[in-house]
Amino acid sequence: MLGLFNFSLGLIIVIFSLMMFQIARKNFREKNREGSWSTFLAACTCLVMGGYFMGWGIFGLVNQDALSTIAPILPIPYPLGFYALAFIPVIIAFIGLYTLKEQKREKIGSPINSSDEDLPIHSIDLEVSRKAFHITIIGILVCYLFLGRLAAKTFFGYLSTGWDIWHINFEIIIPDGLAGKGFSLFMILAIFMLLILTDFVRIYAPHYYPIKTISRVYREKEKNTLGPHVLITVGITCAVLFFSPPIAMAVIAMAALGDAAATIVGVTVGKHKIHSKSKKTWEGCIAGVAVSFGTGFLCMIVLVDSINLATITAGVVLCGIGAFIFFIIDYYTPRVPLTDNILNPLVIGVAMTGIAYLFFPFIL
Repeated sequence: MLGLFNFSLGLIIVIFSLMMFQIARKNFREKNREGSWSTFLAACTCLVMGGYFMGWGIFGLVNQDALSTIAPILPIPYPLGFYALAFIPVIIAFIGLYTLKEQKREKIGSPINSSDEDLPIHSIDLEVSRKAFHITIIGILVCYLFLGRLAAKTFFGYLSTGWDIWHINFEIIIPDGLAGKGFSLFMILAIFMLLILTDFVRIYAPHYYPIKTISRVYREKEKNTLGPHVLITVGITCAVLFFSPPIAMAVIAMAALGDAAATIVGVTVGKHKIHSKSKKTWEGCIAGVAVSFGTGFLCMIVLVDSINLATITAGVVLCGIGAFIFFIIDYYTPRVPLTDNILNPLVIGVAMTGIAYLFFPFIL
């Protein structure tokens, strides 16, 4: 049943997107412009990703006779799709057990320890906490850049002699490049599903949200909409799914690390406002642009097939364009009712991919 797992994953992501549309609709009614439009864009992105997975799943299901040809090019190579699906009931079980624990505590009248709930949070601590997830993106970058292909090669090598639930892996040979991308996409999808499912609980049943400490760093306009960590995860998942590995990793570095640098530098040493109605500073903006360009270029160069004058030139041009877009987005948000957490990976990735197709196709 090749393609079944990709189709099922796509269907689940489409269901997620429908729930996001409902959250966006709720925020539109509450006049939360940034929360509503950002969630709407995330919902549209998930709808596209879900449709993509389902399309490939159907293609695999109707081409069972071309197993060795189709299997390696599926978005999630066999059997990683199975493991990704198996992760969902684990998340649901975790949420269910936490809910039962909270309900039991309520029945016995156990007091809530709220001694720290009302303590003020310093602005620097608040922003560092808000960007903590962005900083952990370094782990994903390291896995992709240095461990992705190695882990994938080891994993798929084990399958050739190890456990195979469908007894078909002897016919499947996954190229190193696709294996690394598929393995990284599997890891990101696992994070994606964990964060989205728990965030749905935070929005619809906040009392049973299992990571309550995160709620303290949300701004008021973020409390009834998708959290910033969910929005950037949607963008990162889209980047790995649709963009070539060098561009995907550059986009992730720019969106996550550039944004974190801009915020932290702006809060700690920023003094000159970008414009009168903005809390952002030129110091933070310049730091974000510099970090986004530098980390994006390094990530892109590491993943190209060979380092030469052509690839270095392509990296400088593409990451320069990406850094410029980062600056434009940083300058105009939040006046534009969309958060940079979702805008950066999508807009930068599309722009860099388009320019690469026109002038640097060897990067793709």
